[in-house]
Amino acid sequence: MTKKFLSLLLYLVFFLSSISIVLILLYIDPYLSNDIVIASLVISSVLCVSSILTALLYFVKKIHYRWEVLVTHLSSSMRQSLFVALFLCGLGVFIRMEIPFYISSLLLFILIVFLELFIQSVLS
Repeated sequence: MTKKFLSLLLYLVFFLSSISIVLILLYIDPYLSNDIVIASLVISSVLCVSSILTALLYFVKKIHYRWEVLVTHLSSSMRQSLFVALFLCGLGVFIRMEIPFYISSLLLFILIVFLELFIQSVLS
């Protein structure tokens, strides 16, 4: 896939997920609704945050590699931003379920770092 197609897909995901967040928050009360509404809110916010972070990480990598970037840099930025978004979502779940925060967040961070290192070793 080309960089233009992936960036267009990235912007489309950001647009649709941000619109779904706004529609859910405007028309449905997430505190009084069932679990499906909460799950859709979490999924759309993870997609929105990961698409923003993907664009940010891609721009940072573009500066770091002196404007010579490959499609693999965009795919790695997508993967890393998805991990960061899942980590933030996990922190929210830990707070909501009143799980001990520091140990659980440290274990989740270590799990995500090891998962990223595993994926990098498999791909290279």
